[in-house]
Amino acid sequence: RRELVGRKLDRREQAPDPMGIRLKGWLQENLALYRLFKRSDMALWIAARWSPGGQSLWPGLDTALKKQPNPDDERRIRLAAAIIDQIAKEARAAGANPVLLHIPYLAQVYDHIWEKSFGAFSDRYERDLASRRLESIATASELLFVDAWPSMLETSRHSGQWLHYPLDAHPTVCGHAVIATVLAQALADHGLLGPVDRRASAPFRVFRSDC
Repeated sequence: RRELVGRKLDRREQAPDPMGIRLKGWLQENLALYRLFKRSDMALWIAARWSPGGQSLWPGLDTALKKQPNPDDERRIRLAAAIIDQIAKEARAAGANPVLLHIPYLAQVYDHIWEKSFGAFSDRYERDLASRRLESIATASELLFVDAWPSMLETSRHSGQWLHYPLDAHPTVCGHAVIATVLAQALADHGLLGPVDRRASAPFRVFRSDC
């Protein structure tokens, strides 16, 4: 809420802090079992079907994939666009050439998770909608948009392996290899990678026997 920066809020203006939020915070801080459950198939299944108080259990992913965003979703999208635009301006002022890279989340990459969760509601969610929304934000801020989602989806389908850690949902070594390959190729295609050894095979490949 950028308009509130520097102001002291009275009780009526402060964001609500229900017991559920405090309990969720305590569980996440203290229990590895909870963190594992939070990324499980069951948790995503519940999140796609249950919205206590009208609030999604996975607001970021819900907003990114929802076909018909509600006012809260639209506010989150506007805020994300404003933050990205500000980062782009500050990066350019510092002499950098910023790029917006989309790294997809679990339900976007793995078919069995998508089908059990958001994919079960094709009238409400689209799997590639996050990519299109981020691309629109990148275009508005004149940023190069690089999408790792298609390559991660294809790699996972072909290899049958996970590219995220199940516990914390960050990319694995192999996941990072896919992301780096996509990013390097995009930078090279747009002349942003610097001098390239033309003896290297194209497109770029990350050689790992375990990926």
